[in-house]
Amino acid sequence: MNYDELKILIAERGIETIDIKYADLIGNWYHISFPARRLEHVLQHGIPFDGSSIPGMKSVESGDMVLLPDVSTSIIDPFIEKPTLRMLSFICDAGTREGVNKDPRTVARRAHAFMVDSGIADASLWVPEFEFYLFNEAVINNGKYSAGYRFTSAENKDDLPGGYL
Repeated sequence: MNYDELKILIAERGIETIDIKYADLIGNWYHISFPARRLEHVLQHGIPFDGSSIPGMKSVESGDMVLLPDVSTSIIDPFIEKPTLRMLSFICDAGTREGVNKDPRTVARRAHAFMVDSGIADASLWVPEFEFYLFNEAVINNGKYSAGYRFTSAENKDDLPGGYL
């Protein structure tokens, strides 16, 4: 979706708010919302912010960053009552406007470019991997002088190793 298509969508659907989402390297989501009438300005200039506000991103001394929205990710948010357009953004250095090394979307974009350039693949799909474990029993020892744990699972024929805390 390009800017002209977004303008039409905003007018047709009565969109009042734009919600820009971004994530840190460990997957915590953040967002900034602004009035839809500011979209053109935000697309041209981005949304400046202090990178030290995201844990592990940058220090206070070198924290000037900018969010650059990716209009191709635009969707109408089905979970918000007020008409809201949601899109993802890249976290970039404010001076160079280059994606920073700790932005998950920049990491994925660079990895994809490397794969294509090196001939490994011509397409890639980057998705989170959701993992969980089923335990039949969890024994927790929290004594006066020790603490430990042991798990058992039907998925594993042997007891899973325990440990002391």
